[in-house]
Amino acid sequence: MIKFRRIVFLTALLIPILWGLTVFFRITSFRGIEMAEYYQGISLCVLFPLLSYGAMISIFGFIQRRKKKGDNLRITSLLQEDWKEKALKSPLAIVMPIYGEDVKSTISRIKVIYQSLKDQNLISNTDIFILSDTRDPDLWVKEELAYHDLCEELHCFDKIFYRRRKINLNGKSGNLADFCRRWGKIYRYMLVLDADSMMTAECIGKMTAIMESDANIGILQTSPKLFGAKTLFQKMNQFSSSLLGGSFLAGAGYWQLDAGSYWGHNAIIRIKPFMEHCALPHLPEYGAIGGKILSHDTVESALMRRAGYSVFVAYDLEGSYEESPPNLLDSLKRDNRWCQGNLQHIWFLFVKNIPFLNRLHILLGILSYLSAPIWGMYIFLSLWNYWEDFRFLNFSLLPKEFEFFTNQIYLPLYYELLGLSLTLLFLPRILGYIDAMLTRNLRKAHGGSIGLTLSFLLETITSIFLAPVYLIYYTTFIFYTLANRKIEWAPQNRDSNKSYSFQSILQSFFGITLLGIVVAYVLNDFSEVLFYSSLPIWSGWILSIPIVYITSLTIPSRRILNFFFKTQEETEPNKELSQLLRLLNTETNTPKDYLLSGIFLALAHPRYFRIHKGMQGKKKAHPSFSLETKKAIDDLVHLGPNELSRKSLSSILTNADALEEVHFKIWSSRPETLGSFWRENWAYLNN
Repeated sequence: MIKFRRIVFLTALLIPILWGLTVFFRITSFRGIEMAEYYQGISLCVLFPLLSYGAMISIFGFIQRRKKKGDNLRITSLLQEDWKEKALKSPLAIVMPIYGEDVKSTISRIKVIYQSLKDQNLISNTDIFILSDTRDPDLWVKEELAYHDLCEELHCFDKIFYRRRKINLNGKSGNLADFCRRWGKIYRYMLVLDADSMMTAECIGKMTAIMESDANIGILQTSPKLFGAKTLFQKMNQFSSSLLGGSFLAGAGYWQLDAGSYWGHNAIIRIKPFMEHCALPHLPEYGAIGGKILSHDTVESALMRRAGYSVFVAYDLEGSYEESPPNLLDSLKRDNRWCQGNLQHIWFLFVKNIPFLNRLHILLGILSYLSAPIWGMYIFLSLWNYWEDFRFLNFSLLPKEFEFFTNQIYLPLYYELLGLSLTLLFLPRILGYIDAMLTRNLRKAHGGSIGLTLSFLLETITSIFLAPVYLIYYTTFIFYTLANRKIEWAPQNRDSNKSYSFQSILQSFFGITLLGIVVAYVLNDFSEVLFYSSLPIWSGWILSIPIVYITSLTIPSRRILNFFFKTQEETEPNKELSQLLRLLNTETNTPKDYLLSGIFLALAHPRYFRIHKGMQGKKKAHPSFSLETKKAIDDLVHLGPNELSRKSLSSILTNADALEEVHFKIWSSRPETLGSFWRENWAYLNN
C-alpha cells in the first residue's frame, strides 16, 4: 500500500513537469537553443519539480481531508479509548532548551503545561526540564529565581527541574545531548519543546500512547499551530498557516508515511535509539558550511531512519502550538540561520545508508533557500529571451506573418507556460481556501464566508508583494554563506513590543527599493509587455518599506481590524491557550522584585540570595580567593557589576564562597561606599 501510494504520487508529480518542459522546448525551438535558453532550461528543470511538488501535495491533501474518515493510514488511527492507560506506562521527560528567552514567557508555558498534565492525571510518569544555555548573568539568575518561585507555588520541586550549562557547546543540539548523557537512561521518551512552544496534556498523552502502540516509531512530530499573534505580520502568518497547513501536511503524510519530517520541536523521541544512533558528527572545516551542525532536526531524522526506526507526522493531532516572529526583519534573521544550517546538509546527501526519502527531505530543505537565486536567474532569463525572441521574429518575418505567428503560435505557448506556472504556484492557496469554505467549523473559525474571503485575498496580495523581497534576501544569504560568512545562533526576538523604528526599516530596505525603481525604469524603456508582466516583482521591491513597516505594527483591539485574519486559536482557544495568554498579557503576574536586576536579587536580596546560592550546589571552592577574584569582588561591591567582565561576574555568581563574601560586604558596608548600582536598586525596592 505504501509503495502504491508513492507510485501514484510520483506519477501525478511528473505530469506537470513533463507538460511544462515540453511547452518550454517548443518555445525555444523557434530560435534555437542558445546560451540564455540553455541556462533558463536548467533553472526550469529545478524549479518546475518544486512547483509541481507543492501543488500535488495540496491536491492529495485536499482529497484526504474531504474524506469523511480521513486517511486510514494516518498515525493517529493507532489511538484507542484506553490511550491514557498506555500513556502512563512509560516515563516521559519534557525538555525545553532555552537561550536568552523572556523569563516570564518561559515560566508561564511551563506552568500551564504542568497544570494541564496534573488536571488530566498524566503527571505521575512525567518530569519537566528547563535546560538553559543563557549567557547573560542578569537573565539566567532571574531564570533560577522564577523557576524556584514556580516550584514553590505549585509544590512541584520533584517534577520540574532547572539546569544551566556553564559551557553551551553546540547550542540546542548540544544541550539536548547533554541532557541525554545525564538523564536519558531514566526515561523512555523525550518531548522536545522550543521556548515559544505550547502543548496540551491531552496532546502529550496521545503522543506517548502512539509511541507505546508501535515500538518501531523513533520520532513522532506534531503539526504546531501558530497562536498569540499581535502584529499584522504575525496575524497574516497565523491565518495562512491555519488555512493552508492542513491540506499541505495531509498531502505530505499521504506519501511520506513512515518517512515523515522532524522539525526539532513539538515532537516526541524514543530516547534509547536517539542516543545510540543520532549523535551529530562534526562536519569538515569547510567555511560556513562546515564545522558544527546548526540545524540538527533533518539530520537526526535521517539517522533515526537509517537505524531502522520510522518517523511519523501526526498532522491531525490537536493541541500543539508555537509562535511566529513579530515582523519581517526578525523572520529574515531566523531564515538567515536556517539557510546556513540547511546548506550544511549538503554533506549528508552523500552519507552511506541514508534512506532515499531522507535524502529527498535534505535536498528539499536545501532547495527551499537555494531556489531563490535560481528563481532570480529564471525570471531574468525569461524576460531576456522573450525580448530576444520578439526581436528575432520581427526581423525574420514580414509584418503580417509576424503578427500571425506571435498571436496564434508564440504567445499562446508563452501564456500556456506562464499559466501553468501560476496555477501550480497558487493552487495550494486556492485549495486551502476551498477546503475552509467547505468545512463549516473552519469557515466559522476564520471569520465566516466574508471574513475568510477578504482575509484570504489580503494575505495573498501581501504575500505576492513580499515574495520578491524574500527572493533578494534569500539570494543574499546564499552568497554570504558561500563566501564563508558564518552566522552566530543568537537569541531570537519573540516580543512584538520590541519593534524596529521606521529609520531601521528604511536602512534595511532602501537598497531593494532603489533596485525596484531602476528595474521598473529600464523595463518600461525596453518593452511595455515586460514592464507589466514583471509588475508584481518590481512593485514589491518599491513598496517593501511601507509594507514591512505596516505589517510590523501591533494591531489595536478594534472590531474592524480584528475582523480580518481570524483563526480557531484566536476565536475558540482551548483552556490551556486561554490560561497562557492570560498569564502573558497580565502585567500583575510579574512580581515587583523581578523588575529589579537579577544580579542585585542574587547578591543583595536576603531571600533570593539564599535561593541562588542553594542552586549553585554544595561543592566548595578553593579555601582562599585568588588576587584576581578578590579584586573582582571589591570592584563588584564598590563599583557595580557593569565594571566587571561577563566572565568575572559569572565566576562569582557560580561560586558559593564568593557569593557569601559579596553578600556579607554589601550588608556590612556603609551605603556611601557601595556602587551606585546597589543604591539605585535599594531605592527602587523600598518604594
